[in-house]
Amino acid sequence: MREFLKGVRHFAPSCVLEDLRSQCCKSHMHVSEAFAGAKVERTQMLTMDEFSNMLADLDLISGVKVQGCLT
Repeated sequence: MREFLKGVRHFAPSCVLEDLRSQCCKSHMHVSEAFAGAKVERTQMLTMDEFSNMLADLDLISGVKVQGCLT
């Protein structure tokens, strides 16, 4: 089961990010609009804490499994 889940995360990341996409669409017409106010350098990778903080700042963290997004 662990290998299956790892494969899903690797080959179908949209499944892992579905809860984040849903949260974005609750208050924005497009996912990109949800991140328009993000105060991060878009060319740099974020740590899990930075990603969590960004989602919290954008009011997108509710119901999002951050660990699943980044593993």
